[in-house]
Amino acid sequence: MANGAKEEINNGRIVGQPLGIIYGYKTDGLFVDQAGIDAAPDQLVGKSGLKPGYVKYEDISGADGVPDGKVDATNDRTVLGSTTPKYYYGLNLNVSYKNFDFSALLQGLGGHKRLIGSYMAYAFYNGGQIQRWQVDNRWTTESPDKWAEYPRLETLNMNHTNLQVSDYWIRNAGFLRVKNVQIGYSLPQSLCNKIGMAGMRVYLSGQNLFNFNSFYKGWDPENEIGTGDAPSYYPINSIYSFGFNFKF
Repeated sequence: MANGAKEEINNGRIVGQPLGIIYGYKTDGLFVDQAGIDAAPDQLVGKSGLKPGYVKYEDISGADGVPDGKVDATNDRTVLGSTTPKYYYGLNLNVSYKNFDFSALLQGLGGHKRLIGSYMAYAFYNGGQIQRWQVDNRWTTESPDKWAEYPRLETLNMNHTNLQVSDYWIRNAGFLRVKNVQIGYSLPQSLCNKIGMAGMRVYLSGQNLFNFNSFYKGWDPENEIGTGDAPSYYPINSIYSFGFNFKF
């Protein structure tokens, strides 16, 4: 990224780029061993502070526009994606057969990404807990997977090299949500007349029943809390309802 664009990023904008860009470092998985650290470009904290299992940042440029053997904030950050969806879509379905009726509302977004952070991404964040996916998918010396979903397990402060804005913490935020489903049955008019009503309908409905996405299980890519480099997300509740409609 040219230095001339650097001032624009202060407001989350770069000329020629979409709104809501994510600006940070490209990564090449995790360091597997000390030999990989020794052979890599100098990282943000130098090499003395690195350990196997830490995030490996890519040296994409230097002062002359070519890789210079070190990773730094001035020359090696770039646009990693945008939080602004490219696609908005939905489907409103209504079907009836005899006395039965069915309706469904589906909605979705696509073509955008989200940067995970805080309690969602980092184990022991702010003195908090650790999540199952972090334990099950972490890098370990027994299983030194370069592409592990979580780096070496440590208590991290917010200046830690692993927690810089990078594509390691970015996820596809596209989703298709089954927003609402309702099925109903209307009593025959002859029966309603016998009990002195103009009509009666019984129904069962559900809201937010399913969400098809590749985000982390239990977290919803649409529900973002906070702003900045490391927003958080919260799960959305499913609601089930049963009721009657009476007409007199």
